[in-house]
Amino acid sequence: MPEKRETIAAYKKNVVWGTEATLNEAERELLITNPVECIAKSIEFTDIETSGSVFHLESEPGKVKCDLSPTVYLRYNDPAAHTMLAQVVGSQTTPATVSTLTYTSDYIPADNIEGLFGTFAVDKVTKVHVVPSAKWNSFSLTAKPGVPVEVQFKGIGKDEITNSTINTTLASVTSVDRANRMQLKDAVIRVNDQTGATLSDNDKITVTSLTFDFERPQTSDYENTGSNTVSEPLGDGYPKAKVSLEFRKYGSGEAQYYSDWITGTTKKMDILFEGATIEGSEKYQFQMLFPRMRIKEVKTSGSNNIVTSVSMDCEAPASAPSGMSGLLKPFKITVKNKIADKLVP
Repeated sequence: MPEKRETIAAYKKNVVWGTEATLNEAERELLITNPVECIAKSIEFTDIETSGSVFHLESEPGKVKCDLSPTVYLRYNDPAAHTMLAQVVGSQTTPATVSTLTYTSDYIPADNIEGLFGTFAVDKVTKVHVVPSAKWNSFSLTAKPGVPVEVQFKGIGKDEITNSTINTTLASVTSVDRANRMQLKDAVIRVNDQTGATLSDNDKITVTSLTFDFERPQTSDYENTGSNTVSEPLGDGYPKAKVSLEFRKYGSGEAQYYSDWITGTTKKMDILFEGATIEGSEKYQFQMLFPRMRIKEVKTSGSNNIVTSVSMDCEAPASAPSGMSGLLKPFKITVKNKIADKLVP
């Protein structure tokens, strides 16, 4: 699968819905791979029908809808992308100093993400397209062989404008790190029964692809705020987290997933991506922990070489399993990088 060209965009968290943050500054760069379709704006029009005319003569603009779907290659050390990721998850521990340049923190699911949004913009050469307020409500992280890990964010914007007086250019936007992209080859994946012992090297598995989806259903409302654009979207249903794995064959290990699916045996899992050296013995890390997983689907396909796909829902455990002390949420993301700032409350 060929690598996609990356285009300069920018993102910065904000605190007042409807206001526009300044993006044209250092360390706000967000490199995206789908600049054309990442913002989809539409306007509802009401036709004015006048007695005495066969055809309507006027139309009035109504509700503005702005759907967002930027896709990025995930880097270990990208403040803009990690801010978006942390905002969907909902909370973050204060980054702890590991060494001179190295920090670690956890992204932990919050009950809601009210107040977490920012300003998003894309440089489309002739114009900078700005979404003054963008709220992210889902992400899909996909790792496949030979290409960087890809994350597609989805969200709701207040509006898309091309006449901003604040972000007229992204010429001064810079990146913290354009290297250090995550890849499937960097990953160590371990799985065993939810009630089993602490995960160890004996629990390692190999896959041809993995996907982690997290979604928070949101509803958009329109209020008498002086425009036909949405107010900050609010939660509208249970968040959903799911992990999908694909295996290159159907062997005894893969057959066990089928048995566990039938019997309802729950699992636990961790996935550790480890990259280049930051300093000394410290390396970039991106780890996902799943304390309780329920197999929802097992599929096989092919004739000579039978490919197996397994889909598991992430659940909140009643008590933390062995090796995941205190983890009572459906998942946790632990990062080790050079980002010292707290990205979300």
